[in-house]
Amino acid sequence: MKLNNWLILLTLWGPAALCSNEPVVARVNGEEIPAFRLERYFAEYLEDQGRAVASIRNPKAYKQLRQTALQTLIDKELLWQESQKRGVQIDPHRVLQQVEQTRSAIGGTDKFLRRLQDAGFDEASFTEYTRRELAAQQLPVDAARIGIFGHSMGGHGALTMALKRPDVFRSVSAFAPIAAPSQCPWGVKAFSGYLGEDRAAWAQYDASLLMAQLKTPFPAGILIDQGPGDVRGPTTLQ
Repeated sequence: MKLNNWLILLTLWGPAALCSNEPVVARVNGEEIPAFRLERYFAEYLEDQGRAVASIRNPKAYKQLRQTALQTLIDKELLWQESQKRGVQIDPHRVLQQVEQTRSAIGGTDKFLRRLQDAGFDEASFTEYTRRELAAQQLPVDAARIGIFGHSMGGHGALTMALKRPDVFRSVSAFAPIAAPSQCPWGVKAFSGYLGEDRAAWAQYDASLLMAQLKTPFPAGILIDQGPGDVRGPTTLQ
């Protein structure tokens, strides 16, 4: 793995003690991703692209980059959790070899330890994260055949994620999904509370609005299964 990628890993999994009182930006099957972890990773994510936070003057571009960074963290957490379910084991010698390669690439022990400290790690916690990362990489994932599915609010999440990342998802399907939350009373109330009163800011979280913005909404088509007996459909689900 390239040095830049491993330097990014220094921020992906900080010690829980440093994050316990931080706001949570996402939960992945009950596991929390704290704001501390996202902030650290976002800075490294931009650095890997040759950019700095101060250079991003467009608020929309900033939000999109930040959302992409968060999605990367979520993806990595999902891969780690799946590797645990499958009982993936990594040879401890391989883990230590990777840590030593990172230490050498950074410039020796002193620089390595300073970098760990800046990222909220000690050597033991970074070694554990390295083990997690290597375990996740062992999953037999075919990146060309990833699909996403959800029901109700989860269906809306599946739609919005697929529309934003058609490069990642080959297929998307939803069962009785919420599809236009900004057009129904409860959705307006929720978006106003979470996102503010600027309706333009709601578009990236509304599947129907995302569809309207894109010239090619989803290349492979979208499968939606909605029963006619759902009495809430016309008024609340849209």
